[in-house]
Amino acid sequence: MMSGPKSNAACRGFTLLEMLIVVMILGICTTLGVQAVASFEANHRAERAARECNAAFRYARYLAMTTGKSAKVSFNTATNAFSVYWMSNGTTWDANPVSQTAAVGGTYAVDLDTQREIQGTRFTLNPSGVTTFIYNALGSCGSATTITFSFGDKSRQLVVPLVGDPTLN
Repeated sequence: MMSGPKSNAACRGFTLLEMLIVVMILGICTTLGVQAVASFEANHRAERAARECNAAFRYARYLAMTTGKSAKVSFNTATNAFSVYWMSNGTTWDANPVSQTAAVGGTYAVDLDTQREIQGTRFTLNPSGVTTFIYNALGSCGSATTITFSFGDKSRQLVVPLVGDPTLN
């Protein structure tokens, strides 16, 4: 018999060792990817909640300045939510948050426990005793605050000054 090159049938496929190495590399890459996505998600939720709150403060200030009637952002620490209210008649606060057709439920109310993009985010107010921030017709806020939004180990701060728009830190 002649000894020659191996037949093609014996050279096809992968060995068990090669397959195990590929599976192990895929597992390591998947683990690293999941950790990166989880970290991004935590940072993103705190950031998104802070931006939603920033928009609420800016809207309340704009509403007060353009209508000449007071507007406020009110926080409910028990329900983990905040809303924008207005004195549409010029003398008393409306019973419901400001009508906002683009918002969930049709009013300017943000619930951090139910809105999917920011669900699970928490906020703390500093000073802690003040939960209502009223803007007058000149765009000045009755009290300054720093609001910290957190999700997991990530956090974002919104600074509300007495005069001017709030800023994200």
